[in-house]
Amino acid sequence: MIRPKRTSLTSKDFRVPQWLENSLLCIALGLLVLRSTIIETPLIDQAQTRLMLSPENVTLLVSTALLACIGLWLLAAILCGRLPWRKTAFGPAVCVFIAAGIFSACFASNKRAAITDLVTLATPMLAGLLLVQLLTSAARIRLALLVILAVGVTATVQCIEQKTDSNDVLVAEYEANPAEFLEKQGIEPDTMEHFMYEHRLYSKDIRGFLMTSNSAATFFLMASFVSLGLCLQVIRKKMPQEIIAAGVCYLLALLIVLLGLFLTGSKGGIGAFVLGVLLLVVLMASGKAIWKRRVLFGIVCLLLIVIAAGFVIHYGIQQGRLPGGNSMLVRWQYWGSTAEMIRDHILTGVGGGNFPEYYTHYKIPAALETVQNPHNWILSLLSQYGPLGLAAFAAAALIVFFKALNHSLTSDTEFQQGPRQAASRLWIGVLVFSAAMLLVVRPLVVDVEFFYQQPDIAAAAYLFLYFIPALVFVLAFILLRKAAAQDTGQTHNGRSLSIALVCGLIAVLIHNLIDFAIFEPGNGSVFWLFAAVLIAQTDNAKGASEKSFSLDPPKRLGLFAGLALVSIVYLAVALLPPLRAEAMFKRAVASGTQGFELTDKAIAADVLSAKTPYQAANMLTQVYQARGMNDPAFLDRVAGFADIAIGRSGADFKPWRLRAKINVIRSEQTEDEAKQAALQKAFEDLQQAIARYPGSGKLHYLLANVAEQLGKKTIALCHYQVAVDIEDAYRAQFGVMYPGRDIISRLGKTDYTDAKAKIQQLQKSSP
Repeated sequence: MIRPKRTSLTSKDFRVPQWLENSLLCIALGLLVLRSTIIETPLIDQAQTRLMLSPENVTLLVSTALLACIGLWLLAAILCGRLPWRKTAFGPAVCVFIAAGIFSACFASNKRAAITDLVTLATPMLAGLLLVQLLTSAARIRLALLVILAVGVTATVQCIEQKTDSNDVLVAEYEANPAEFLEKQGIEPDTMEHFMYEHRLYSKDIRGFLMTSNSAATFFLMASFVSLGLCLQVIRKKMPQEIIAAGVCYLLALLIVLLGLFLTGSKGGIGAFVLGVLLLVVLMASGKAIWKRRVLFGIVCLLLIVIAAGFVIHYGIQQGRLPGGNSMLVRWQYWGSTAEMIRDHILTGVGGGNFPEYYTHYKIPAALETVQNPHNWILSLLSQYGPLGLAAFAAAALIVFFKALNHSLTSDTEFQQGPRQAASRLWIGVLVFSAAMLLVVRPLVVDVEFFYQQPDIAAAAYLFLYFIPALVFVLAFILLRKAAAQDTGQTHNGRSLSIALVCGLIAVLIHNLIDFAIFEPGNGSVFWLFAAVLIAQTDNAKGASEKSFSLDPPKRLGLFAGLALVSIVYLAVALLPPLRAEAMFKRAVASGTQGFELTDKAIAADVLSAKTPYQAANMLTQVYQARGMNDPAFLDRVAGFADIAIGRSGADFKPWRLRAKINVIRSEQTEDEAKQAALQKAFEDLQQAIARYPGSGKLHYLLANVAEQLGKKTIALCHYQVAVDIEDAYRAQFGVMYPGRDIISRLGKTDYTDAKAKIQQLQKSSP
């Protein structure tokens, strides 16, 4: 195999045009601003509605825009005949992670969810590789960090608004008409889901722009360490007035961001910040001495981690929970169930995005709710992507830490990062593109019911929900950029900034040992931006030049063909099918029960998705019952949709439960042998559903009811008893977690009472 010739680039050599690099940087940072200000949670159930697209498709489109930036940069390099590349250090680990994701997706039950999740997690990592190539100067690095700080300031303002006004307004709206409010959210009254939603509503969660307070806390963690690093950089023996002014501005930003962190009330986030600051103090004071003995300290740290993990496991096994409040009780239950999942899928994992479908297989019956993630980044990756995926993700982060700390703690001279670029107008492009994301794109992917209101109401809603946050971001960014222009520290002394960023990322990983916030696309994007900044800053400080691979016509043609092939496969497999399926299904819904042909097309448009056939079957079943229909052919078509959902996601209990419901309806509209045959099918379907969710008292109750109709009294008695036992275990835990509160029955008061009566009746009549 002939290796391409490698030569060092000089200023006369051709490179990707500066205007293109500037444009790509503006787009990448603008998309990061967008992701940090919307609830972008693919594959996680949420009440928030969207105007045009599902959360999964919103994420796919934003990810595609970032991937397109990478593709354009590569295409420009191919057309130039030279492929410039700065070593990223973590690039190979990213490639291994993607390979692990593809491997696990091959064994996933829901392959569409696996593909979407891989795109969601891998795109920020790939964007980090691109940013290493684009952040070629201290000015560009500073610009990227100021974007994070400006979003942090804006998020704090959002938190203050939630604390003082919007949460109270939401509670008042709920109390004015609970039934209508819950209907909008798609929540059935007097259910466990209703209780959990009401619990979150009255807790007045302060979450900024993100999904939960813990998610916002993770973002504030990273923003706070940016401002800490910038503050440390300006401190020196002789500080001109301009430097003092810049330091005051950075300090003010730090205080604002910390206010946001404390407003979230996230104990894990605040605790991780304290640990990160302690680590920063230690590294700034004794970092060089520690680094000289890094092997010894590494062994000690590893032993401490093993001891801490052993203590946590021992305590959890002995006590059935972890030290702390209710959140730590349920986390131990999440982790115990996840450990069983990992044991059964140790090599491949269950596939990205497939955790919620498999979690019910292992869920503890007493646990109050099912979850979409184990709330631990290590267990989440290990359970879904297998050991290879976890190792690759961890290696990518650790490599970045090692390279940044190695240079920061061994260099005897201050970082020399090239000439200042204070006259650059790149910041204007970043500002304009980011503002466009906030003012135009963000309203399209956030709940926008105000578009259908009267013009004056719509204008007022747009002003408060979108214009004011955008204005805060613009003002904060301009002020921070003005301060940075006075800070000559951006041309040298990057050591403290690098150490602060490393401590910030470590704090995030510590926090996400008990949460999943790092997997939200906004937080994930900032995490890998930090990684890119650390690598780029180290390369800039070393004066390391790019390496160029000379491309003759055959190589250019080969690379172009490879890029085209990857793009076609991505569009054909990852992006276009879910977009087409959603568009067609919405047309089918608009057509009502006459839209079977469109529904068939929507289901065929994405052959990997179980979501569309399940939604179709569920919606049409509800229509059938609501209208009191008696149409066997209609019911057969609906059952066919449920069959397709089962075939595309065999691990999920919900399609089996739905098909059982359809067969029960069929049995109610037939007689004699046909009735018994339909009940027998419902019985078998419920057995399959219970195999996938053995901890569901409702499923056991339904199966017992069907078994009783079939004359299988012993089986009915068994499952009635299991349903009651599960409900009793749940009620006991509910009483522990919420003493003094009325218990919200998960089985349902009527069904619970009926199950107990059935047990007594069957015990008397059975031998």
